[in-house]
Amino acid sequence: MSPYIEAAIIAFSFFLKPYEDTTVWCSWYGKPFHGRITASGEVYDMMAFTAAHRSYPFGTVLLVEEITEGGCVAVVVNDRGPFVDGRSIDLSLAAFKQLRGARVGLIQVRYKVVGRIGRPYILPSRRPQWGTKSKMQRISSKP
Repeated sequence: MSPYIEAAIIAFSFFLKPYEDTTVWCSWYGKPFHGRITASGEVYDMMAFTAAHRSYPFGTVLLVEEITEGGCVAVVVNDRGPFVDGRSIDLSLAAFKQLRGARVGLIQVRYKVVGRIGRPYILPSRRPQWGTKSKMQRISSKP
Protein backbone atom coordinates (compact mmCIF):
# COMPACT_ATOMS: atom_id res chain seq x y z
CA MET A 1 0.00 0.00 0.00
CA SER A 2 1.38 3.38 -0.91
CA PRO A 3 2.41 5.79 1.87
CA TYR A 4 -0.04 8.54 0.87
CA ILE A 5 -2.99 6.15 1.16
CA GLU A 6 -1.80 4.93 4.57
CA ALA A 7 -1.47 8.56 5.70
CA ALA A 8 -4.97 9.31 4.41
CA ILE A 9 -6.44 6.47 6.44
CA ILE A 10 -4.76 7.63 9.64
CA ALA A 11 -5.48 11.34 9.14
CA PHE A 12 -9.12 10.99 8.14
CA SER A 13 -10.19 8.18 10.46
CA PHE A 14 -11.16 10.69 13.15
CA PHE A 15 -13.57 12.59 10.90
CA LEU A 16 -15.43 9.69 9.29
CA LYS A 17 -18.95 8.50 9.58
CA PRO A 18 -19.29 4.82 10.44
CA TYR A 19 -19.68 2.26 7.70
CA GLU A 20 -23.07 1.91 6.09
CA ASP A 21 -25.10 -0.98 7.49
CA THR A 22 -25.71 -2.36 4.02
CA THR A 23 -23.34 -4.82 2.43
CA VAL A 24 -22.63 -4.91 -1.28
CA TRP A 25 -21.16 -7.45 -3.68
CA CYS A 26 -17.65 -6.85 -4.90
CA SER A 27 -15.77 -8.49 -7.77
CA TRP A 28 -12.30 -8.07 -9.26
CA TYR A 29 -10.89 -7.49 -12.71
CA GLY A 30 -7.41 -8.26 -13.92
CA LYS A 31 -5.50 -9.61 -16.91
CA PRO A 32 -7.87 -8.82 -19.81
CA PHE A 33 -7.87 -5.14 -18.76
CA HIS A 34 -4.23 -4.82 -17.66
CA GLY A 35 -2.46 -2.07 -19.64
CA ARG A 36 -5.66 -0.65 -21.10
CA ILE A 37 -6.84 2.92 -20.58
CA THR A 38 -9.39 3.39 -17.77
CA ALA A 39 -12.30 5.83 -17.81
CA SER A 40 -10.14 8.35 -15.92
CA GLY A 41 -7.46 8.22 -18.61
CA GLU A 42 -4.94 6.30 -16.50
CA VAL A 43 -3.42 3.01 -17.64
CA TYR A 44 -4.96 0.14 -15.66
CA ASP A 45 -2.46 -1.70 -13.48
CA MET A 46 -3.90 -4.84 -11.92
CA MET A 47 -1.19 -4.75 -9.23
CA ALA A 48 -2.15 -1.25 -8.02
CA PHE A 49 -4.77 -0.66 -5.33
CA THR A 50 -7.53 0.79 -7.48
CA ALA A 51 -11.27 0.35 -7.93
CA ALA A 52 -14.08 0.93 -10.37
CA HIS A 53 -17.27 2.58 -9.13
CA ARG A 54 -20.25 3.91 -11.05
CA SER A 55 -20.64 7.29 -9.38
CA TYR A 56 -17.74 8.32 -7.10
CA PRO A 57 -15.42 10.96 -8.63
CA PHE A 58 -12.04 9.79 -9.88
CA GLY A 59 -9.41 10.10 -7.17
CA THR A 60 -11.78 9.21 -4.33
CA VAL A 61 -10.06 7.04 -1.71
CA LEU A 62 -12.27 4.25 -0.36
CA LEU A 63 -11.66 2.05 2.64
CA VAL A 64 -13.11 -1.36 1.75
CA GLU A 65 -13.77 -3.95 4.46
CA GLU A 66 -14.47 -7.61 3.72
CA ILE A 67 -17.41 -8.78 5.82
CA THR A 68 -16.72 -12.43 6.67
CA GLU A 69 -12.98 -12.34 7.39
CA GLY A 70 -12.60 -8.66 8.26
CA GLY A 71 -9.79 -7.77 5.85
CA CYS A 72 -9.44 -4.10 4.96
CA VAL A 73 -7.83 -2.27 2.05
CA ALA A 74 -7.66 1.34 0.79
CA VAL A 75 -8.23 1.88 -2.94
CA VAL A 76 -8.42 4.84 -5.31
CA VAL A 77 -11.34 5.08 -7.75
CA ASN A 78 -9.93 5.42 -11.27
CA ASP A 79 -12.47 3.60 -13.46
CA ARG A 80 -16.21 3.15 -14.05
CA GLY A 81 -18.10 -0.05 -13.39
CA PRO A 82 -19.05 -2.72 -12.59
CA PHE A 83 -21.57 -3.16 -15.35
CA VAL A 84 -23.10 -6.34 -13.95
CA ASP A 85 -26.39 -6.21 -12.02
CA GLY A 86 -26.07 -6.82 -8.31
CA ARG A 87 -22.48 -5.60 -7.97
CA SER A 88 -21.49 -2.26 -6.56
CA ILE A 89 -17.69 -2.09 -6.83
CA ASP A 90 -14.88 -3.74 -8.79
CA LEU A 91 -11.43 -3.99 -7.23
CA SER A 92 -8.10 -4.48 -8.94
CA LEU A 93 -6.53 -7.93 -8.61
CA ALA A 94 -4.02 -6.73 -6.00
CA ALA A 95 -6.68 -5.10 -3.82
CA PHE A 96 -8.96 -8.14 -4.05
CA LYS A 97 -6.09 -10.50 -3.14
CA GLN A 98 -5.35 -8.33 -0.11
CA LEU A 99 -8.90 -8.92 1.10
CA ARG A 100 -9.57 -12.55 0.23
CA GLY A 101 -7.43 -14.02 -2.53
CA ALA A 102 -8.24 -14.34 -6.22
CA ARG A 103 -9.63 -17.88 -6.01
CA VAL A 104 -12.97 -16.38 -5.02
CA GLY A 105 -14.80 -14.30 -7.60
CA LEU A 106 -17.30 -12.40 -5.44
CA ILE A 107 -17.24 -11.23 -1.85
CA GLN A 108 -19.47 -9.11 0.32
CA VAL A 109 -17.93 -5.84 1.46
CA ARG A 110 -18.80 -2.50 2.93
CA TYR A 111 -16.90 0.68 2.17
CA LYS A 112 -16.62 4.33 3.08
CA VAL A 113 -14.97 7.40 1.62
CA VAL A 114 -11.79 8.40 3.45
CA GLY A 115 -10.56 11.18 1.21
CA ARG A 116 -9.63 12.27 -2.24
CA ILE A 117 -6.24 12.34 -3.92
CA GLY A 118 -5.13 15.96 -4.11
CA ARG A 119 -8.15 17.18 -2.14
CA PRO A 120 -8.32 15.39 1.23
CA TYR A 121 -11.30 15.84 3.53
CA ILE A 122 -9.63 17.47 6.53
CA LEU A 123 -10.61 20.25 8.87
CA PRO A 124 -8.61 23.49 8.74
CA SER A 125 -5.90 23.68 11.38
CA ARG A 126 -6.54 27.36 12.10
CA ARG A 127 -9.21 29.95 11.43
CA PRO A 128 -8.86 32.17 8.40
CA GLN A 129 -7.96 35.76 9.24
CA TRP A 130 -11.08 37.65 8.18
CA GLY A 131 -10.84 41.40 7.71
CA THR A 132 -7.11 41.51 7.01
CA LYS A 133 -5.71 42.40 3.63
CA SER A 134 -3.86 39.71 1.75
CA LYS A 135 -0.26 40.29 0.70
CA MET A 136 -1.34 40.87 -2.90
CA GLN A 137 -3.90 43.50 -1.85
CA ARG A 138 -1.29 45.32 0.25
CA ILE A 139 1.20 45.38 -2.64
CA SER A 140 -1.34 46.54 -5.21
CA SER A 141 -2.68 49.33 -2.94
CA LYS A 142 0.72 51.08 -2.79
CA PRO A 143 1.14 54.05 -5.15
